[in-house]
Amino acid sequence: MRLLHLLALAPIVAGGCGSMVLWCTDIGCSGSLDLVFEAESWAEGDYQVTMDVGGDYLERCRFTIPLSEPNPQAGSSCWVAPTFDGTRLSVSMPTPMDDSLVEVDVVLLVDDTVVFEETLAPEWGEPFYPNGEECDGDEGHGCLSGEEAIEL
Repeated sequence: MRLLHLLALAPIVAGGCGSMVLWCTDIGCSGSLDLVFEAESWAEGDYQVTMDVGGDYLERCRFTIPLSEPNPQAGSSCWVAPTFDGTRLSVSMPTPMDDSLVEVDVVLLVDDTVVFEETLAPEWGEPFYPNGEECDGDEGHGCLSGEEAIEL
């Protein structure tokens, strides 16, 4: 009987030597772009930051200064935090699964008035591949995070 079990396993063992099966999942990820706005002071009002990645991906972040709960406003998928000295405001926005990100169009509105509008080329970190680069790298499905300082 033992010989029968060993013979049954022989093709699996022999076939497994020298060949690897790659199992990939559908796990996703989200990177982020931290926009650090710097100003001498921040006026009270309704703010909106828009990030456009090549017309294919658009994120909006709405918040009110003075910051209060809930902030950012409903429907926004961002995180807003002032610095301790009050001159900088960090807005963290999610980025799509695309390890080829280079430029993003950013617009800052205060009470519906454009105060900043520019195409930025942030410094991106190394891509993160939730399933390993072997699974995600060929498809361009890595996630990037970056930061950009903006002086107003």
